[in-house]
Amino acid sequence: MFLHQPNTPVSVLESFELLLPKDAVYLAGSSIKGQVVLILKRALADPTVKVELVGRGYVHWIEDIGAPCDYSRDGIIFNKADYMHKTKTLPVGGNWLSAGSHTFDFHFLLPPQIPSTFESSIGHIFYFVQASCMSQEYTL
Repeated sequence: MFLHQPNTPVSVLESFELLLPKDAVYLAGSSIKGQVVLILKRALADPTVKVELVGRGYVHWIEDIGAPCDYSRDGIIFNKADYMHKTKTLPVGGNWLSAGSHTFDFHFLLPPQIPSTFESSIGHIFYFVQASCMSQEYTL
């Protein structure tokens, strides 16, 4: 039996957008600026709005181990790294967000020594920004 849940995130959320400049190129040491736009169908009590900047890398390849010996076997070489993980909690006036549109500005400063984005058949380094809004009842 299916029971309709009236208090679902869909009943509260009209839209949730993370806005960054189009075609922007970010270099080590540069600043990333953007906005989180949250449009609510109804009020949300005790919200926390967060934005995260994450940089991760992963490599993976197969290597012939023991080739100079009388035997040979394949070895899987892999590694992963977190180059950065920054979280900002954006200020919410009062302890609630009313129905309607809410815009939150944010910025991050990239560290000067991070590696560039990279993608190949053996691995990658990616950076991404993600946003969330949480309350006692919902995670949006």
